[in-house]
Amino acid sequence: MNARPFAVSLAALLAVLTLSACVTGLASSERAKCAWMLWREDETKTPNKLPEVEWAAPIAYADRAACVAVINDNVTRWEEKGSPTQSVERTSSGTAAEFRTRYDGGWLSTRFRCLPDTVDPRAPKASAR
Repeated sequence: MNARPFAVSLAALLAVLTLSACVTGLASSERAKCAWMLWREDETKTPNKLPEVEWAAPIAYADRAACVAVINDNVTRWEEKGSPTQSVERTSSGTAAEFRTRYDGGWLSTRFRCLPDTVDPRAPKASAR
């Protein structure tokens, strides 16, 4: 199986989802002080290499419900597309979801997380001692 079509389709889907999140986030941030952030973590695993992780800049939402609505929309679009090589898992709280595409010996994964603006899910920074 060739991983290229899956990578291209995942990249196109992520571009649409990100644009949708940006537009919604901008509208929400104009209405009120931001209290919830939508974080996106992209992880790629290829054969014989360690996973590579990249974080996108978080998008601010006025409240938890607005942030979770973006995740719900993304899950619905992903499930409608459907593919045996793709899966999506949501947390029971609805504040996070992982979208995964599997291919020859590897996978592409995007995780969305809605968190209060006081929480940063990225690994702690090393101290400058």
